[in-house]
Amino acid sequence: MLKGMREGREILAQANLYLRGVEKQKTAANALLRYFRSAHRSTNSLGAESLAAYKSELAAQRTSGANTKNQVFSYARGFVTRLIERGVLVQQSLPKNFKTIEVNSHQSFSEIAGGDVGVALADRQDQVEEVLRDGRLDHASAQVLVFNRSIVDQIHACAIEGLREKLDDCDLVGKITSGMDEEERKRLSGILDFNAEFGDTRTEEFAFVVLYANHGAKLPVTEKWVPGVYDFFKTRGLLASDVRRRFESHLRQTRAFWAKATPVERKRLRSVSDWRLRATDGRSVELAIKILFSHFGHRLPASAKWPKGLMDYLKARAWAPLRLASAFFPGPVLHQHLMMMLLSHTELAPNVSSVVQHSTIEAVLPGSYSGVLSVHLGKKRGAPVLEDVSDKDEGLGLVRRYQKILRVGLEASDEGRGWLGKEECPLFLHYGRRGSLKKYEEDDAVEMAKRSFRKYAEIAPLISFVAGRATGVNFRPSIVAVMALEGVPVGKIKKKLHHGRFATTTSYVDRVQTSVRKRGRQLDFQQMLLDEVSSVSAGRSCAKSEKVSDQGGAEVSSSLVLLADDRAVALWIAWCKEIGASEQRMRIENPERWLGYWQVRLMEYQAFLVKVPSSQKRRAEHIASSIVLPRIE
Repeated sequence: MLKGMREGREILAQANLYLRGVEKQKTAANALLRYFRSAHRSTNSLGAESLAAYKSELAAQRTSGANTKNQVFSYARGFVTRLIERGVLVQQSLPKNFKTIEVNSHQSFSEIAGGDVGVALADRQDQVEEVLRDGRLDHASAQVLVFNRSIVDQIHACAIEGLREKLDDCDLVGKITSGMDEEERKRLSGILDFNAEFGDTRTEEFAFVVLYANHGAKLPVTEKWVPGVYDFFKTRGLLASDVRRRFESHLRQTRAFWAKATPVERKRLRSVSDWRLRATDGRSVELAIKILFSHFGHRLPASAKWPKGLMDYLKARAWAPLRLASAFFPGPVLHQHLMMMLLSHTELAPNVSSVVQHSTIEAVLPGSYSGVLSVHLGKKRGAPVLEDVSDKDEGLGLVRRYQKILRVGLEASDEGRGWLGKEECPLFLHYGRRGSLKKYEEDDAVEMAKRSFRKYAEIAPLISFVAGRATGVNFRPSIVAVMALEGVPVGKIKKKLHHGRFATTTSYVDRVQTSVRKRGRQLDFQQMLLDEVSSVSAGRSCAKSEKVSDQGGAEVSSSLVLLADDRAVALWIAWCKEIGASEQRMRIENPERWLGYWQVRLMEYQAFLVKVPSSQKRRAEHIASSIVLPRIE
């Protein structure tokens, strides 16, 4: 594509240099690739003309908002500007970027749950009543406070427990591998089949020797045999009578073996008290870990490359490949708990980028005076998180453990030592698919958060009300909402958020407060409207009932009052899809039910959606994808 353009080789070189200075390299690369394809179709060159054509293409897309188009186009325009500055392209006037619109602030957990907040707090009414006692908040605000606080606290507790478990795995692997010498590593690195080397090595001939050593030439009843011997024969389809016949036929060979055995061997055979598989099996999790470490060191490849039998053996003992890989060198299985613990830490209240992209291996250090830990989480723009926290803090104590484990893992390889030698070694480093150390992208952080919410919801049911829709960006507004509703002064909130200007904090707090209370105000307003409609309808029905006797009847007209938030619109969209997908089946299985009920409902939902603005409909479609509806009957 670039080969056909003038200066194509120079453009490619400049693209590589341009991407190095961009924070979201993957996003920027995709945006440039889209622009290159557009330019190849339109003018087969980069510059003002191809940018204008590309802008027209983006403007025609109805699925993307103005801010998204602005971001995508800015990468292309910025790159063309770089080419002009470097002399690759001649000086020219470039088309302006799309105008941005005000972005809604990230939602708190109570906003994500929406109308389910009251249902979620059904068993926490005592906490709501306790908040209401001081008389500062109304019932809706008290529910918002309790819900956000409970979600953050429960996630923090789950994250601490999950992080501790994964660090224990790392410590176990470290303890097992630290005692290995070069001779043992060399010996175990030659193991290619785990089961063949250390599995069930029992044989029929050796079973006869064990019987002869303990019972002589005449066998007693099977109940008196060495435990496990008869079970060994039974698994091979032999009954007691079959075993006795075979034992007698092999007696000459058995006596010959016994005659050649040394006194030490005879003593060992006579001391066999358990011949069951679990007593004779030489395999163990510890041995399996040693073999893997001998083969691969701290960096485990895909399980398909492990010695035969190891993956199945370890998986059957709850050591899945991802868990084991994170125990050898910290990976996503561990990092998701570390990230969630820091994001839910109410004394830090960091944002996602500060935790995942800009924190270093020295993020938590002993403080300048006893009894505290100094926490430093960086930030690309604005002030970083700088807090002194008690050294009794359980979560930060685990971070200190993690830092030591990460440092040991990095020091074990040349690549790791290279990262340690950098001015700022990231706290969140992991081995990527290509086998090299790398930082996480923003999309990776989103996926880790979603996995964590789903996992924690299995432990704490309250979290299920936000699982599937919440990500890491929802912690900070939730913590601010709790602080604001608890009456914390704006000055203290400013210090917590590390804002440079007081006006920034005031604006942020006002947005969050307005947003979290909006749902309660909407419900109150809707109830008022419904009460008014009910009273008016009741008045009309009374007035018309007086005319029924004279006119023989009356036709009553009704008006539809449409009150819709994103969640309601998402539900209409989900029902439309579900009903539409079931139409043919329902027409055949239950045509009366279809015509009398489901077809009417489908038409109602479609009529509702016609009145919904396209921007709200786009937001609702994202929510609709996570809604699970019952089967239509």
